Parts: sequence; structure tokens; C-alpha cells
Amino acid sequence: MAFTCKHINQTELQSLIDSGEVERLYEDSKEHIENGNYVYNSGSEISDEEKLDHWKSLMTSFASGKVFDKDTFTYYCLATYKDDVLCMMSATYFDSADNSYNYTHALLGKIDGSKAYAFSTDFFTPQSTLMKSVGADKMVFYSVKGGSLSFRSLTAQGSPGLFDYDQLSQEEVKDEYEVDNPDIEVAETMDGSTKTDDAKEKIKISREEIKTVRILR
Repeated sequence: MAFTCKHINQTELQSLIDSGEVERLYEDSKEHIENGNYVYNSGSEISDEEKLDHWKSLMTSFASGKVFDKDTFTYYCLATYKDDVLCMMSATYFDSADNSYNYTHALLGKIDGSKAYAFSTDFFTPQSTLMKSVGADKMVFYSVKGGSLSFRSLTAQGSPGLFDYDQLSQEEVKDEYEVDNPDIEVAETMDGSTKTDDAKEKIKISREEIKTVRILR
């Protein structure tokens, strides 16, 4: 079982969207997402199509770096593959203020009908290498308060060669960021041209979450 991972740009992400790979990950993740592990910022019921569009927009914002403008943050869309088949996509960022590599939200696909691989050392080894390559000395994982992922991120300790579990910590935090609104069309300006992406309306996402910190070995 050979796992690899890399940061993908907006063009690479769009190819994965167009080929249906992102939708496949969403479908594999949907049951877990709906089971208290994600909160859509919407005042009304939204359709599956709208939820999928939300995830596409979220990943696109991170791949393009168009999230909050914070001097110490570098945003990424992380893609992980098993034998060249996409198995995970995560919205991440590196914070140079504390040298942390932060996982905010992810879509996780099934391999042979299971997601057990996501707790294996083989899965995390290339990610550990990538995190260190950008200057990180710790991995930070955000999860919804009360969701099953908060519990699993604290109790799953299967890679002691990669993480120092003796220094593992959890705390409640408020997470805020902005993503592009996929439903807003870019209007024409007075001279007939169109506005840049910077002029698009943003969706502000704010959640109280559990922050789990693992020190990299």
C-alpha cells in the first residue's frame, strides 16, 4: 500500500472536480459529515448539490489562497493518494507564528469499503514529511465539538514513531475564515469588463471547534 501526498493548485483541483473525484470523496464522506462532524452555515435546509458545491468552493478557496488574509498563514489544498488514486482532500494551512500545520476540514474516501487506513502509519508518513518540509514541528487538527472525530483524534495513537503522544493536547477554540460564495456571479463594471475574484462576495464561516495538537517527531 503506497501512499503519497502533495499540495495541489487551483488548476489541479479543478481537474479533480471535473473528473468527479471530489464528488466521489464527498459521497464517501457524507454520512460521517452529517453525523455531527460538520456544520453548514445556512439558515435553511440545503440540498446535496448545494452541499457538494460548498465543499468544492471551500477546497478552491484554500487551493487559491483566498481565505483570511493573515500574514503568518500559508493556505493549501492537500491531496493524498493511495497507489495514485485520490483518497483524501484537506483544506490546510501552515502558521509560521508557531510552526504548526493545520487541518481544518477534509473529505475522506473509502478504500475497499473502509476508512481504517486513515489511522495507519503508512497513511501519515508522507504527510509528516510534507508538514516538516514547509517548516512545521506540530500537526493541528480541528473538529466539531461533540463530534466523533474529536474523540478519535484524542484516542487514536497508532503512529508513535511520527507523533509524540505524551505531549498531545486538546482545547476548545473559535475558528473563523472566509470562502468564495459560488452562487454569486461576477458583475460587469462600468467599462464593460468584469470584476476580479477579489471583488466576489465572501461567505464568513465561524465555528466553535476542538483543536487537537500533535507534536511531530
